[in-house]
Amino acid sequence: MDNVHTPKILSKQQAFHQGKNTNHYQLSTINSQLYKRYMYYCYLLGVFEKKKSYKVHVLLRDDLIKLDRISAEVGLMERQGIQTGEQLGEYLGGCENQIAVLIDERRKLRNQGRRVGVSPEKQTEIKSEIAGIANKLKELRLEIKLCDGIAERSGHIEKKLEQVQNYEKKKNKRRELELL
Repeated sequence: MDNVHTPKILSKQQAFHQGKNTNHYQLSTINSQLYKRYMYYCYLLGVFEKKKSYKVHVLLRDDLIKLDRISAEVGLMERQGIQTGEQLGEYLGGCENQIAVLIDERRKLRNQGRRVGVSPEKQTEIKSEIAGIANKLKELRLEIKLCDGIAERSGHIEKKLEQVQNYEKKKNKRRELELL
C-alpha cells in the first residue's frame, strides 16, 4: 500500500456543493474489488473533490445522509489494509477475539477489586485499568460495527452502481439517438 494515493475526503456540505473546488483526485490503484467499489461509490457520492461541477445521481442522494458512516468504513479499510471480503472476515474475527480477552480480563480485575483487604490505592489502580479496558472495548465494538456495515453495504453498493451504470448507458443512447 505504499503507492496508494489517499484522496481528500470532504464533509457532507462540501460534497454536496463541491462544484467550487478545483482539485482533481483519482481513485486508488489497489487491486481489490471491495476497496475499489467503495472508493468509486464515494466518488459518485461526491466525497472526493472533482474538477468540474457534478450532480449526485438520484439513486445515490439517500446515501449522502450516511456519508459520515461510509467515510468511517473506508477509513477503517484503508487503516487496516482490508481489500477483500476474506480480509474483512479475518479482521472481524480478530476483533471479536480481542473483545473476549478484554472482557475476561475486566471480569478478573473487577473480582480482584471486590476482594476483602485490598488497599484503596490498589482499588484506584484497578479502576483505572478497568476504565482503560472499557475504552479499548468501545473502540473494538465500533470497528466491529463498521465491519458489519462494510459487509452489508458491499452488496448494496454493487447493486446501486449497476443501476447507475445502466441509467448512464440509457442516457447516452438517448443522446446518440437525438443527435442522429
